[in-house]
This record gives sequence, structure tokens and C-alpha cells, in this order.
Amino acid sequence: MTDVCKKAIKWFWLWPVLATVLGYTLAVFGIGGPDTILFIAPYAAPFVGFGFLLMAVEKRAQMRPFLGMFLVVGLVFNARGFYELARWVAQGLMTTKIQTEGLPGILLGLPAFVPVFRWTIFTPYAFMTSVPILLLLLIIPHFLALPVYWLWVVLSVLYVVLPSSAWKWMGASVHRWWKKLRRSEPQHPDDS
Repeated sequence: MTDVCKKAIKWFWLWPVLATVLGYTLAVFGIGGPDTILFIAPYAAPFVGFGFLLMAVEKRAQMRPFLGMFLVVGLVFNARGFYELARWVAQGLMTTKIQTEGLPGILLGLPAFVPVFRWTIFTPYAFMTSVPILLLLLIIPHFLALPVYWLWVVLSVLYVVLPSSAWKWMGASVHRWWKKLRRSEPQHPDDS
């Protein structure tokens, strides 16, 4: 594991602790209460998580362990919440939910897979890993919501379980198949 990956993993696990300490420090100085961090987390955590994700995708080869950890955390903390989002999108209820609850309200409902994690220090981890699937569910057609959710689950599990050499082999196979398919397309004569 590279030093960059070790630092990313360390900061991924450490920043919610720092945010919680900041919330309690602000409460000591009379600026808000200890639950200030719970108010800030739905807004700050997705940006922090998206930053981590962009960094990891940019340096994929070095950051594979971090990406695997990110996917596992997303599955553990958000699987049920993402399923609910996908169900809302499939039923055409997402627009109504956004209008009534707002995106922060929807994000606050995500860590419902394990109710113990709902309002604890683990809450920011759920928010951090929620951005990619939430954005995806907002832009896809409603009839693709549940298939996309299950595709996300399957690909996440496969990414964690399969070694990188298997992914390279599958990528090369798909590339060869695509080239073969392109060569076998019938040529259309000109209508001149």
C-alpha cells in the first residue's frame, strides 16, 4: 500500500473525529451546542467524501485499497438508504421528497441500514459515501433506478473481492470483444 493511500485512509477515518471535537469545542465556547456537528455534517461530509473519491479515482492504481474501503463503508452504512432512494426514483417520488425534505433531509435518512449508526460519530461516513449514488439516481430515468442500484451493489462487491489483475483481464476481454463487434458490422452501400 502506498503512502498516499495510507494517508487517505487515515484522514478518511480521522476527519469525523476532528469534526466532532470541533462541534464540542464550539459548544464549550458558547457557539451552538454539541449537536452543531450534526447540523453541519449533511452539508460538509458529502463534499469531503467527494474530494476523497476524486483523489482516489485520479490515482486509481495507488488508491485501490482506499477505493475498496470507500465502497465497503458505503455498502455497510448506506445500502438500505440507497435502496429506498432507488425505490423512490422508480416510483417517481424523488421530486416530491426533494421538495418536502430537501437534499439534506434525504441525506440524513440514508444511514438507516444500522439504526445504531444513525446519530453517532459514524453518521459523517454515511454522508461521505452517499454523493456518487445520489447524483446518479438523480439523473437516471426512473425505470433504471432499481437495476442501477443492484448493479452498484454487485460491482462494489466484485471490486472489493476480485484482484486488480481480474479487472484488467475483464477490461482486455471487453476491449477485444468490442473491436471484433465493430469489425463484423455490415457495411452499408452508398445510395448514390
